[in-house]
Amino acid sequence: MKNQQFESSPASINPTFDFANLNEGNLLIPDISGFTRFVHDTDMNTGSYVISRLLTVLLDCNILGLKVSEIEGDAILFYKMGKRFSRTEVISQFNIMQKRFGAEILRLSGETRIEINLGLKLIAHYGPISEYRVGNFIKLYGTSVIEAHQLLKNSINSVDYVIMTDNLLNHELYLIGRAELEDKICEVYNQLESICFIWLAFVPEVCEEK
Repeated sequence: MKNQQFESSPASINPTFDFANLNEGNLLIPDISGFTRFVHDTDMNTGSYVISRLLTVLLDCNILGLKVSEIEGDAILFYKMGKRFSRTEVISQFNIMQKRFGAEILRLSGETRIEINLGLKLIAHYGPISEYRVGNFIKLYGTSVIEAHQLLKNSINSVDYVIMTDNLLNHELYLIGRAELEDKICEVYNQLESICFIWLAFVPEVCEEK
């Protein structure tokens, strides 16, 4: 995932960090699959127009009262401090994002008259998060933020899916059926400890039932 550069130059950013108390919160990252290939194959004006429309749709799909930390090229870093989201809440959020995202792709394909081969995945994680200020920007700090971003580099061979980590599911792991636990993966990213998660391929009917 590409990190968006600040508009302010380094010299204009106040170097004083105003750290809040360390707390815990939810991290949700909807990420557009196929972004790199799309950028390579599409002219700049059309490509930027399509991606801006799709990211706007994702911003408008916020049903969980999420805050936006960053928009990172092909993804949005959402967060919300406090108690864990339930598995049902995460799936409901992903479901509405997928529906609106898919509908917007159909509209954009008609508008631009190009084939848009893009998918959507969602990373849902929970852990210690600290908010701090750099100039006029509110940033997030903590290992949990790094872990959520590392999960975008997972080994899943799919383009439309949701990942929910053990840290997020917590006690709900005991309520999850054996079939879903068979889709549980534990992976090590760089120097981080092993991160365990379950993943669900996006199937609208299944998401609605759950």
